[in-house]
Amino acid sequence: MPCMCYRANMTSTLSTRTLIFSVAVLAVTISTCSASWYPSVYYLEDYCGRSLTVRNDVIIKISRRVYLPSNWMCSLTLMPYSGYEVVASFHSYSMSSAYTYSSTCVYEAIQLSSLNNPNILGPYGYCKSYSPSSQYHLTNIGTLRFATGPYSYLKPPSIQLVVNEVYSKNTTGYCTGGRFDCGGRSNQCIDQQLTCNGYDDCANGDDEIGGCTITIAAGVIGAIVAGVFIFVVLVIAVSLLVRRQRLRVAYVQYQ
Repeated sequence: MPCMCYRANMTSTLSTRTLIFSVAVLAVTISTCSASWYPSVYYLEDYCGRSLTVRNDVIIKISRRVYLPSNWMCSLTLMPYSGYEVVASFHSYSMSSAYTYSSTCVYEAIQLSSLNNPNILGPYGYCKSYSPSSQYHLTNIGTLRFATGPYSYLKPPSIQLVVNEVYSKNTTGYCTGGRFDCGGRSNQCIDQQLTCNGYDDCANGDDEIGGCTITIAAGVIGAIVAGVFIFVVLVIAVSLLVRRQRLRVAYVQYQ
């Protein structure tokens, strides 16, 4: 009889500890995964000659190919979903032909355009060995272009171009609709969902600082935490079933 009670108490203690652990996992989830939006990835080669409506933000890469064809050109029109304009910045940049860089970008080049400026990255596009560091305003209709010269066996550049829609502040200088204020001398706001997602949508880092305990560029951490939480819930359920069964056996034997 005392032995049976001891086992029941042991099982109860185990389920309590498991419950505490699940609560801790939930707390970590809330503190580290505050972002609710992660950008979708698009490849320029899949959208040649087409348009893309940007909702919140997206990542654009160039190509999945091993080598790019010579004399290849692809362009994509970019428009905001509900913001007043789209902006673009380079999250990562590496161009394989950079070691043969020429001022006229004869091997390959990337270019951004707006309604006001058809050659934002220079008259011949951009092909330098280092990444452009600015955020470029593409107005409400912008264009991304990439072209190769008459040369074979060029590897696609490793580029992640972040394109996001922005909103203007009201006449009193505040962001409306619960949007995030990019601060500083910036007159732009972004959707609150874009904060703490690992991508600098404000271009000054403000959306990746305030309230961001851990910044991770992909949503992998969310999937891992979700898996752990499901596992913990299953452990609790099994533990409670075992406890109920043991208490039932103890009661029957006591009778």
